[in-house]
Amino acid sequence: SVRDLSGNWRTPNLATMVEETVDHLKVVGDFKHGSIKRIKLVNFLTYAYVEFNAGPRLNMVCGPNGTGKSSILCAICLGLGGEPRLLGRASEIETFVMNGEDEGQIEIELVDTKGRDNPIIIRTIRREKGGNKNPFTWGGKQVSAKHVREQCLKEYDITVDNLCTFLPQDRVGSFSGFDSKQLLIETEKSLSSSQHLYRRHLELINDQEKLNGGENQVDTLRDRIEQLKTDTRRFEREKERMREREEAMKQAELLEKKLLWLEFDTCRTEAMELKTLKTQKKAALRELVSQSEPLQEKLDQLSNDLRKQEEMYKALDKEVQKHQKEMQKQAAKYEKHDDNIENILADLSQLDSARETQQRKVDQLRMKVAEVEQKIADCNSMENLEEELRIAQEERKQINPMLQSAKDGERKLSEKAREIEEERNVQENRWKKLQDEKAQRQANIFRQQQPLKKAYQWIQQNRDKFRKEVLGPVCCEITPKSRNCAAYVEQHVANNTLKAFVVQTRDDYDLLYKNIRQNLKLPLQLVLVEDFDPVPRRKYSAAKMQMLKQDHGVIGYMDESFTAPPLVMAALRSRHAVHDVLIGSDSTQESMDRRNLGQLLSEPEDGSGRLQQYCIFTSQGEKSFQYLASVSKYSKQSNLRIDDVRAAKWLAPGVSETRKQQVKDALDNCDKELEEIQPEIEKYRKDLHIYQEQAKSSLDQIKSAKENINVLRKFITRKQNHAKKLKEEEAKLSVDNEAEKREKIENLDARVSGSLGALNAHAESFKKMMLATSKSSGARLNKEVVAVEERKARAKFEEMNRKVEAAHQDSERAKEAFNSKRRELQQRKARAEAEAPLTDNNGEPLPLKGQLEELAVEDLENAKAALEEAQQKIESIIADPNVVRVYETKKAEMEAAEMELDNLTSSREKTLTEMKTKLVPWQQALETSVSDIDKRFSSYMRELGCIGEVGLTRGNQVEGAEYGNFKDWGIEIRVSFRENAKPQVLSARVQSGGERSVSTIMYLMALQEMMVSPFRCVDEINQGSFVVSVPSLRKRLVLTRITSSRFGRS
Repeated sequence: SVRDLSGNWRTPNLATMVEETVDHLKVVGDFKHGSIKRIKLVNFLTYAYVEFNAGPRLNMVCGPNGTGKSSILCAICLGLGGEPRLLGRASEIETFVMNGEDEGQIEIELVDTKGRDNPIIIRTIRREKGGNKNPFTWGGKQVSAKHVREQCLKEYDITVDNLCTFLPQDRVGSFSGFDSKQLLIETEKSLSSSQHLYRRHLELINDQEKLNGGENQVDTLRDRIEQLKTDTRRFEREKERMREREEAMKQAELLEKKLLWLEFDTCRTEAMELKTLKTQKKAALRELVSQSEPLQEKLDQLSNDLRKQEEMYKALDKEVQKHQKEMQKQAAKYEKHDDNIENILADLSQLDSARETQQRKVDQLRMKVAEVEQKIADCNSMENLEEELRIAQEERKQINPMLQSAKDGERKLSEKAREIEEERNVQENRWKKLQDEKAQRQANIFRQQQPLKKAYQWIQQNRDKFRKEVLGPVCCEITPKSRNCAAYVEQHVANNTLKAFVVQTRDDYDLLYKNIRQNLKLPLQLVLVEDFDPVPRRKYSAAKMQMLKQDHGVIGYMDESFTAPPLVMAALRSRHAVHDVLIGSDSTQESMDRRNLGQLLSEPEDGSGRLQQYCIFTSQGEKSFQYLASVSKYSKQSNLRIDDVRAAKWLAPGVSETRKQQVKDALDNCDKELEEIQPEIEKYRKDLHIYQEQAKSSLDQIKSAKENINVLRKFITRKQNHAKKLKEEEAKLSVDNEAEKREKIENLDARVSGSLGALNAHAESFKKMMLATSKSSGARLNKEVVAVEERKARAKFEEMNRKVEAAHQDSERAKEAFNSKRRELQQRKARAEAEAPLTDNNGEPLPLKGQLEELAVEDLENAKAALEEAQQKIESIIADPNVVRVYETKKAEMEAAEMELDNLTSSREKTLTEMKTKLVPWQQALETSVSDIDKRFSSYMRELGCIGEVGLTRGNQVEGAEYGNFKDWGIEIRVSFRENAKPQVLSARVQSGGERSVSTIMYLMALQEMMVSPFRCVDEINQGSFVVSVPSLRKRLVLTRITSSRFGRS
């Protein structure tokens, strides 16, 4: 029973309710600003063409499952700039185009009550990829989806992304599953066109985060100030050390100047000493020179006497040598005549034996000539040998062309075979690469998905960091058994899963998320599979599966259509139930069309009578289809969705079959050509071997003939030479030698007479030489006496000269040392006056003179020690010119940080004051709104015989504040559907699905009068037959509340 407008209870009649509704529409007024007046759909989902004209208030669409009720709500969402993700049905806009069509269209007309034309929004959807850019027109002008959403919100207060105003069928569960924080946000968005409550809530959250962050910043600044104070003290000490270093440098500079004058004084003293030494050396030199003069005169006299004695000795010695040379000349003549006499006697003796020797030579040559003639006779004749050579050469000329032809043929065919073999190796390598399907597909995917490639590379490089094996991406681990199977898997499995990596432990999950998602800023999808059963539990029994295969052409389950590691397979089974999805064929499509296979798949085998959802892929020629049946939670009826299966993109084979076949054909052609060419090569090689043997034989004959000819020619030449020598020797043998003997005897007589004359002349020269030698000996004795005296005088003189030279060198060294020291003294004075002047140009003392006199060092040694000490101090302190600058910088930073801390403290106090100022009106407005919602919700639930409450929660308490964390503020719905039961927070763990749906629709109704949106869309709450289990309100329809709320009456 329901209560009528008069408050009386009666049993409703559908026809009567429709008539009353129509009559009531006449009195409720016109359309609100922004209401939907008309919707037209062309080739959209199940509608080829349809046009709806909406009423100004409640519009209800009724019909069986699958007739297109939800399609209208989808069209409203997409037509007003929404995206498919808001509907929860599909991720691609192209799937909303009617099967078999290339393009669909949504046209929506809104009501404008401000005197302008009603805006008409048209969205065109194209099935082809990339064809849906800027598909909107607004009043005939092309615009973007963003422009449509902004205009709808700005001009008409329409927001299709707020579940409080737009609740599609597949998002009902999402709304009822909201936590208190999400529910508050969605409620705030729907309460005003400017969303001031929602915006103020966000401002409070931001202010609170700023305060929390400011507190952290204050702590950070305080820590920084302490650190800067520490640094300033440290650099202050360094600054003091630098001051000490500068003082040491000044002291060192004064000491260096003092050293210049001390070195000058020392040098001056040394110069005076050297001057005295120079005078002494010069006087000693003059004394020695005066002593050497008498020795010089005596030496000169003795040297003159010695020269005269040497001249006399030389004259006598020359006469002795003259007689000696004459003796040697006569002795040589005698020896020469004696040698000639011996030679003549030997020649006379040889003349007698030469004729006998000549006769023996002639006999020997005659024997040699006879031997050579015999050898020539034993050899073949020259004519025969030359004929043999000619025949062999002719044979070689005939063989050469055939041999060369065989070589050329074998070479060309071998080269061709090598080229074919090389080509075969190339094609074989290509074939091996093409066979590695997984690597090819991975390369194709990584070329398109660079972030995915980088994530994969990071995982490969850091495998040692994981506790267990990490696999992925999933699309690279799957190997489909066919192209159709690849398309089916890609259609069924979400892209996020295909791009995901599979991990086995929470630690590995966190490690990947932190390093890749947070550190590398790369998109990352992860699937955690901790435990899994390698043998899945099938939806259909073995008997039913056998029947499906035999009678309807079902091939098998989806997880049987591809291979993958067990871990990846478990992830796909848990996420996408690939072990329950069926793969069919053309016969399966025919069964779906004509044999009601869908009903067979929906029927359970447990006898419960409840329909079950299913998913099956079928094919029809080149096309494939996906049938996806779901069961409504409320009506328990099956809804069927049919989608075209797109060609695989991720899982498509890395290389086309055409390319594989091309490489395979090329490989087969190479094998065939090699097989055909091999017999020809063998034939050429056989002929080549025969011709080579023949050529070798003819070459051996030519070589043998040439050798025989050469041997014969040598014998002939040898015979000619022996005959020539024989003729010469016979001619010599016939000559007479008596005249030669007489000539030799005459020559012998002349030589004997000459030998006797030379011997007499030698004796005369010997007498003269002996007389001259006696005179020379006396002169030599006198010369030796004078020479001894001269050597003694010379030794004394040379000794005196050495003393003089030594004295001279000492004098020169003393002079040079004095001059050098004088120059050094001048240089030191000039350097000291230049680098450390003690007086000015007028001779007045400078301050430096007093500073140097004040130094407690008066000698060179102490000054050097003091300078060394100052330099050691300088070196012990590292020179850092930046110390003072850094000290001043740190000091300035500390002062700035202290000022920033003061400003930040003031800013926090200001922000806190502003936040409290914002909080009061926001909290009052929010509490008032929640209170109104609570009153309506409680009232509506009481009408159903239930208890309902709506309350505001403040969330977790924040230290130092009484208002809690604004992020955690929320709205709680508490309900009770049972008698004497306390209201509990709406939750899937406590209430049933029907109870949550009733609570949801009642909450939405409670918001109705407070919302600014011109319309609200709710899909398939399915509570028309809901019966509340309260005795006093039994069979009261929730529809009564919906209709009465829309018409503004109880």
